[in-house]
Amino acid sequence: LHKKYPHRRIYLSGFSLGGNVALKFLGEQGDKAKDRNLYGAVTMSVPFDLVQSGAKIDRGINRLLYANNFLSTLKKKAERQNVAFPGTFDIEAIRKCNTMGEFDNEFIAKIYNFDGKDDYYKQSQAKGWLRKIEQPCICVNALDDPFIEPASLPGDEDVQGAPVKLIYRK
Repeated sequence: LHKKYPHRRIYLSGFSLGGNVALKFLGEQGDKAKDRNLYGAVTMSVPFDLVQSGAKIDRGINRLLYANNFLSTLKKKAERQNVAFPGTFDIEAIRKCNTMGEFDNEFIAKIYNFDGKDDYYKQSQAKGWLRKIEQPCICVNALDDPFIEPASLPGDEDVQGAPVKLIYRK
């Protein structure tokens, strides 16, 4: 977008994992964000701590209503990738996955050279990057979000010195 519209201000928005990606990216960019015309972000329902949120998605009603369906779509994509790139990963291990965590461990972590799902989650989460954000951000989360542990949400100490406004409501 910056190359196509070099004089336009760009504001990011993201929901759930997309919000996590936007915030982590802004944190990684730090003071270089303005060089890309990035001027801020608004996010909603961000799982800032992917280790805790990853575990919660595979339990209870979340697993029944969301994870099982999503996992079946991911397995189909893995099957297509296995046809296109045979031998890249263990398709039999993917077929046996019963949780999102197992899929992330057997597919995502292996494809992208992480040391397992927890390493992937830790390296991909925004929580540790919030203090490095230099553009204004508004982050809205529900305290009763079924996918996010309230204790995993960042506090004021996690955004200290950064122009990040955390809004939590029940």
